[in-house]
Amino acid sequence: MSESYQLLIDHDAELAGAPSIGQSIIDTLISERIILPEAQSECVLTGVGYPPGPRLRELYDYGEQELRYWDMLRTIGVKLHTDRYVNFFGFPVFEESGCPECDERFSDQHVVMDAIYDCVSSFINDDRLDNITCPSCAMDIPCDQWVTVPDIGFCHVAVEFWNWPSFASKGWKISMPDLLSSHTGRVLAHSWGHM
Repeated sequence: MSESYQLLIDHDAELAGAPSIGQSIIDTLISERIILPEAQSECVLTGVGYPPGPRLRELYDYGEQELRYWDMLRTIGVKLHTDRYVNFFGFPVFEESGCPECDERFSDQHVVMDAIYDCVSSFINDDRLDNITCPSCAMDIPCDQWVTVPDIGFCHVAVEFWNWPSFASKGWKISMPDLLSSHTGRVLAHSWGHM
């Protein structure tokens, strides 16, 4: 199995408030017993993360042929980002981008993709959100407003759930994005990435 993650992104968080917003998300996951409170390096690929908590087995019904994620995988945990963040592992599974002004969609092979890559560099290196000119309507639109599948991020708060089942899976008895949004008062976008 190759490494992948589910991702929740807070597009509205400013850099100054990111640590407290991120901590409120982690605190909710801990209080709901979805993750354990002790961070460690073994459960995520780089840095530290939080291993799965005891309540997950109640919140997810495995399919007949499905991998027993929490029992079988070593890399399975939650990692918080509270700095400039881009979903780099979204690029290998990138499907399309879309202009928010005219709704025109562009494949991952379109020249718009080059502009998105340039914006990633500007954002990560300089905390700058450049504009992308839509080839269809000619509007200049900030890169963080473009619709991408999966969501590329351009944010200051992101939570990676390494090797967890898709949040769109029918096995979930709860909606993880809705649970966290209701507890924190934040709007969280769902995305994913794959190595």
